Amino acid sequence: MKNKKLLLFTLRSSLFTFYALLFTLHSSLFAAGPGTSTSNFLKIGIGARAVGMGGAFSAISDDVSSVYWNPAGLGQLTRKEASFMHNEWVEGISYDYIGYAHPLKSGDKGVFGGSLYYLTAGSIDGYDWQGAPLQKYTANDTAAVFSYGRKITGKRFRMPDRGLYAGANLKLINKRLAMKSAFGIAVDAGALYKPGWSLLDGNLQFAGVVQNLGTGLKFVSKNDPFPFNFKIGSAYNRILFDNNFTFALDLNVPADNDVSLNLGAEYVFWNLISLRCGYKSRADLDKGIRFGVGFEVEVLRVDYAFVPFGVLGNTHRFSIGMKFGYVEKTELLAGEVMRHYRRGEKYFQEDRLLLAYVEFRNVAELNPAHEGAGEYIAKVKKMFSETKTIEDRKKRESELAEQFEKAKKFFDGGKMIDAKAAFETVLSLDPENKKAPGYIEKINSALEEARSQMADDLFTQGSAYYDKKMYEEAIKNWEKTLEINPQHKEAKRYLELARKKSEEDKAKKEEDKKQKELEHYYNKGVSMFKKEQWGQAQAAFQWVFKTEPQYKEAKEYLGKIETELNNLAEKNKSEAQELYTQGLRAYTSKKLKKAIELWEKAVELDPGHTKANTSLKRAKEELKKRK
Repeated sequence: MKNKKLLLFTLRSSLFTFYALLFTLHSSLFAAGPGTSTSNFLKIGIGARAVGMGGAFSAISDDVSSVYWNPAGLGQLTRKEASFMHNEWVEGISYDYIGYAHPLKSGDKGVFGGSLYYLTAGSIDGYDWQGAPLQKYTANDTAAVFSYGRKITGKRFRMPDRGLYAGANLKLINKRLAMKSAFGIAVDAGALYKPGWSLLDGNLQFAGVVQNLGTGLKFVSKNDPFPFNFKIGSAYNRILFDNNFTFALDLNVPADNDVSLNLGAEYVFWNLISLRCGYKSRADLDKGIRFGVGFEVEVLRVDYAFVPFGVLGNTHRFSIGMKFGYVEKTELLAGEVMRHYRRGEKYFQEDRLLLAYVEFRNVAELNPAHEGAGEYIAKVKKMFSETKTIEDRKKRESELAEQFEKAKKFFDGGKMIDAKAAFETVLSLDPENKKAPGYIEKINSALEEARSQMADDLFTQGSAYYDKKMYEEAIKNWEKTLEINPQHKEAKRYLELARKKSEEDKAKKEEDKKQKELEHYYNKGVSMFKKEQWGQAQAAFQWVFKTEPQYKEAKEYLGKIETELNNLAEKNKSEAQELYTQGLRAYTSKKLKKAIELWEKAVELDPGHTKANTSLKRAKEELKKRK
């Protein structure tokens, strides 16, 4: 008993060292205020993007890492996503995370997610009461998390910039300390709200999250609670120098520590490269500023975060995220829609109404169901038609005059599409304009002439292909001709001819291929026939005759082969009978092995020789008995 107690004391001392080290690495792992908590690995943030922003992510939560920061954010995802993070700390301590999110096909039904967290110290040496080494032990924490989030107000794709999202996590948590383990259940709940409010040309959004509300873990007799936390967050997003800028903050109210504030910012260049910085106010070793950088293309995101840890040095976190699966066209354009919409809001706030109108028209073209764009378009039109002061009227007239001159420059420079869009903007906001309709008519005439010339050029190219008997290429060119000018009579007529010629050409190629194969198998059959390899010759001629029943030569050879096979069968039967008779003589002379040899040859030549088969069987049994 004494030895056992000393062993447990030594082991527990090692485990205490492990968790004390975790405290030093991330002091939020242990309680610093009233009371204590267990499974404090649940406090370690995931995703290098969010970590680089100081953990101020609850009101952003727009990727798969939202399963940790705010499950309501899952409802923003439109594609399947997976991510992985690995942290290698000192003394063999490591922390791993893997997560996956799966939007339901119907879109408005929400997004399911799953993730796995694993913290381990590797192997810990055990010793007996005399200090002699024993077996190695392990200490680890594991959590399996099942998540769901969805948008609960507003259409998911009609108003992606407004609405209320809600989500929840179910956590299955296990802690193992050497030979002991404990299991518990916890839940998270979160909300994310995008009211569509504007502030300084940007948009605000808000979040509230409850984390780690559950059973706690019980070792022996003591039950320790999970690290409960309540937080509220907000994020501000705007276009800054034609790139996306986000600032966020989270206020944390944990049950086992002091209230703390997390701040973070992200600036995205060209929708490709992200620079981040963040700050944590809590008095931990990792308190203070941290930095991050990210790289993202359509299906892949790679993120890095640099987090100082005081006297223990600096830590580096990497995470990888992937998107995959089919993307709806509306979803694919969502980012472009948002950029135009935010520019429009910015111009509207600056009272640059014409530029705002252009941006909102772009939104409406990309997403006709976008309610916010429609409301702004109506407002701008009303403000142009109902100016309240002389100053307002002069400003509107100045904007229209500037747009008209811009349209003229496009027109004079031959940029007819841009010119038409600019003149139509002028006419839409000033229906009484006398000059814009004339320019639009000229542009339409020029565009029609250009389309007609393009159609004629394509028709000419198609004719050249037709003359070279390149019918498929001719068909493609004439189909394009009719897309541009559906009334092009020559293209219609020649397209039918080309399709007919193409079918004839395909049929001829198939026939040529068939004839080559027939010739190949026929020649093979003749060669096998001359070599008296009747079976192979018969197979070749049968393929020829089946493919082309009118092939007389093949039919004739099949007749000859049948005759040869019949003659061979008769010959074999005669030889088999002779061998059978010789075998009988050998058997009566008590030469049993010789008889068996002769009868085997007889059966090989004529498998249907009943007497030879019977005698062979009886002789083999007799030989077996003699042995």
